[in-house]
Amino acid sequence: MNLLAVVTTMPRTKVQLRTIPPPAEGTRTVFELQGLFPAFKGKGETDFVCGHCGQVLVEGIAGDAVIKNIVIKCPKCGNYNEIPHLSFAEVKQKIAVHLETALGVKDFKISYAKLEGNIWKINIEYSEKVGTLDLAKSGMFDLDAVTGEVLQFKRDSTWRF
Repeated sequence: MNLLAVVTTMPRTKVQLRTIPPPAEGTRTVFELQGLFPAFKGKGETDFVCGHCGQVLVEGIAGDAVIKNIVIKCPKCGNYNEIPHLSFAEVKQKIAVHLETALGVKDFKISYAKLEGNIWKINIEYSEKVGTLDLAKSGMFDLDAVTGEVLQFKRDSTWRF
């Protein structure tokens, strides 16, 4: 008897990290991966990838995990990648509050996120009820990675990365 195992995986949100020059010694915590990567691995839905080559550096971070203000040297290309001051969990919470306040939307998915300088650029997907219909919608956010301030939100738009 042959059994076929079917494994389904949820698509992960890929967060492209910002590359920075090598930090001055003693100023930042730097993880230099040698042979073993990603640096951290979990069972969550978010991956942090190198901002230069796309190598997964942190895999499967849960939505409420807080990893911030560290630097990871990519083992593939050698670039230094900065985990932002505002954690991804904090970003998701800021977006959740904004969407519920502005649109009454409670459920959403972050389809892509990228850190550019001190700005999180984020694409989201959500449903909006119009009469009896649930319409699939998208939107884009700009959030300050230090303060968490929502700088911009546009409905029916997405960032092109």
